[in-house]
Amino acid sequence: MAAVAINLSDILKGIPAGAWVAVEQYRVVAYGADMQQVLAEARKRGAREPLILKVPDRQETLFL
Repeated sequence: MAAVAINLSDILKGIPAGAWVAVEQYRVVAYGADMQQVLAEARKRGAREPLILKVPDRQETLFL
């Protein structure tokens, strides 16, 4: 099985820093300040299993 690489900077362009985001099939389904509200809105819009993530408050790189 081949690995999939997704450039989140393209998908999250225009989303405010610190926002919660629901992503499904490489597109933003919903976003906002409250994770539960974002999930509820995504499901209301037909997203079955959205990926929920939080946009960082600042841009930084971390190497482990």
